[in-house]
Amino acid sequence: MAWLIPSYRSAPEYLAAEDFNDQIEPGDGIDYEWVLAYAKDLSARREKIAGIMDEKADAIIKYMGGGVGLFALGAIAAVPQGQGYLLLYSLPAVLFALCSVFLAALIRKPNDMPGLPSVADAMNYANRYTEGDAAKIKFLGQAHMACEAWRVVCRAKGKVLVWATGCYFTALLALLIPAVVACIEKWSPPAPAGPTAHLPEIQRNQPPVRIDGPAPAR
Repeated sequence: MAWLIPSYRSAPEYLAAEDFNDQIEPGDGIDYEWVLAYAKDLSARREKIAGIMDEKADAIIKYMGGGVGLFALGAIAAVPQGQGYLLLYSLPAVLFALCSVFLAALIRKPNDMPGLPSVADAMNYANRYTEGDAAKIKFLGQAHMACEAWRVVCRAKGKVLVWATGCYFTALLALLIPAVVACIEKWSPPAPAGPTAHLPEIQRNQPPVRIDGPAPAR
């Protein structure tokens, strides 16, 4: 199911951020402190958005996962005797509920998540670029890669979350199908009575008796 939530490493935005990181060069006399602060805030904000989507997926799994079992038991208990076929009308709701839980589980599945470079990488930048703020400026490329990676992750999670939410509400609407069918059958007019409706059931089930008339005269 990698096509539903693909890795951010193959996304065009992330590849462009890698090119930016390779080509970034510091300028003279330019204040980059606010750019570093903005990159940090942007990365944290997008990471928070991804966390909110995970929480929404958890809610779908919680309510739909437990609700499907309770609904199945309730439907079996509520169906009148001799009308077990009404359970077939509950299948759409169960299928959409399972699809919703499946999509939500994909969102919560452990994936390759982005992040800022490690402390060791930051130390290497500081030791390598020793002139002025060159290390900070070069480190902006890494921050940009993290921000773009989080954007790709949020977009993929959001797309799947929309599908999961759609299946969630469709499952709720599909719960009305068995009730509507039961009401239609309850309030529909009875079938017209046949010519033998007034006879006892034993007589109605007997084959008709043929009465032959007198033989014709020769």
